[in-house]
Amino acid sequence: MQTVKFNKRALAGLLGILLFFFGVLSYATTNDSQSAHPVLVRDARIRQLAEQPKNSEQEKIENNDREGLQPVKPQVEALDSVDINEKPNKKIPNEDFKDQGNELKKDKKEPTDQPKGVKPIAKTPNSQAIFGGSEMPATIVDAADTLYIMGLTDKYNEARDFIRDNFDMKKATGVLSVFETNIRFLGGLLSLYALTKEDFYIAKARQVGEALLPAFNTPSGIPKSNLDLKTKYASNYGWANGGSSILAEFGSLHLEFLYLAKVSKSPIFAKKIKTVRDRMDKAEKIDGLYPNYVNPDSGRSLGALGDSFYEYLIKTWIQSNKTDEQARRMYWDVSAQIQKQMVKTSKSGLRYVAELRDGSVDHKMGHLACFCVGMFALQAVNEKSTEKKTVMQLAEDLGKTCHESYIRTESRIGPEMFYFNSHDDATSRNGEHGYILRPEVIEGFFYLWRLTGKPEYREWVWDAITAIEKHCRVEHGYAGLHNVYNPGQSHDDVQQSFFLAETLKYAYLTFTDSTVIDLDKWVFNTEAHPLPVMSAQEIKEAFGPENQEN
Repeated sequence: MQTVKFNKRALAGLLGILLFFFGVLSYATTNDSQSAHPVLVRDARIRQLAEQPKNSEQEKIENNDREGLQPVKPQVEALDSVDINEKPNKKIPNEDFKDQGNELKKDKKEPTDQPKGVKPIAKTPNSQAIFGGSEMPATIVDAADTLYIMGLTDKYNEARDFIRDNFDMKKATGVLSVFETNIRFLGGLLSLYALTKEDFYIAKARQVGEALLPAFNTPSGIPKSNLDLKTKYASNYGWANGGSSILAEFGSLHLEFLYLAKVSKSPIFAKKIKTVRDRMDKAEKIDGLYPNYVNPDSGRSLGALGDSFYEYLIKTWIQSNKTDEQARRMYWDVSAQIQKQMVKTSKSGLRYVAELRDGSVDHKMGHLACFCVGMFALQAVNEKSTEKKTVMQLAEDLGKTCHESYIRTESRIGPEMFYFNSHDDATSRNGEHGYILRPEVIEGFFYLWRLTGKPEYREWVWDAITAIEKHCRVEHGYAGLHNVYNPGQSHDDVQQSFFLAETLKYAYLTFTDSTVIDLDKWVFNTEAHPLPVMSAQEIKEAFGPENQEN
């Protein structure tokens, strides 16, 4: 082993330069493939006139003091170099990214009226993207805070100007996913405000929040999955247990709506998600686990599955500066049941979180489920002394399993799903061996690095991002693989916006100082948009007076 210094330009080049050129200049959105709903799938991935910033420097200072959090400086300037123990002969492309991006810029035509997703191989828009039929620039909004955090100032400023001058929910057409719109657009805009303190982001975020409110107009207060912004008609997916609402979706709104209520001074957003939380707190649980499907009319449970709601419970507790006792109780109770019923060990000693369906255990784990590595790591550092070691060991063991799913493939990138039985051990089967630029494995390694400081987790991130660079990089962006066991076979020709928002951000932050998006001061939503920890007083203000609704 030898010590390698990662220059700030090189690191930014590897992880960031193409964000702008394959997002902003394409005005693109992305396509997320539909997933099933096992207990620990983090999200459904259903595929998925602004106030100007203040001019006075004094007004900016007063605004920052009022909000209680200083704007975050772009961070690349602080990264003269990063030292890690690294294998020799690894190289990082740097200025080549800028050169190629600039060439792409020359080739691009003026933006069209209907932004689409990117097909980086065909070099055409992707009209099949989740927001492809509407003027919803997911790639730009998803990527902008990553650009800012990386210190790519020129690229960020162009994205910022586009959002300020062009983003308008009134332009949105068709039916939108409430969940995807929340985590990508509302989360992205709120994160940009929290990082920069530019007030126009609040106005944009409020537009999104207000547009989503009709989805909550149900007898139970539990929102439906889809919303036609023109007609205000909300609906659920027919396949979702008879048209039920999905816990992975309506359970992943709390972080964004609470912070929106605070910065917009509109308690209605906080009260909407508090109603949802209270409903779930009273919901009938099966073997201690929340249901995956809930009837929005009655609020009754339909089925025995639950998912990313759990992640948002512990993160909401952290967002509240660890004062939200309801969230803490609900999370710790269900975590105990997950560990008891769902954590299994393979014949070779690999621990994994199996899927639980109607009381039956399915011995497989999805790439999406690797998010629970970070979830358990966050739990561990907040456990009592007697439990810290046990829960952190679980997080590290699951991280090792997710790593094994990567290094047991030809590409050294993990498949969509991997199995544990007499024939498989963290390996996949036909039809489930693709990779769509997902972030969850790298995300888990990021949390393990930040919370344990063990160097192998940095090494694992470096291995993964190097493999992605080798096998997923195409001439005009990054595309997923159809078969991670045979990476030369073909690409899927889709660049996902979550690759820009999550995969690259978590990889980058693994090699920064821990003060860059300090986990004691920030919490990531499920799209990796950082939101600030709030004080008890700020949360009280978010809910407003008892009788105030708007």
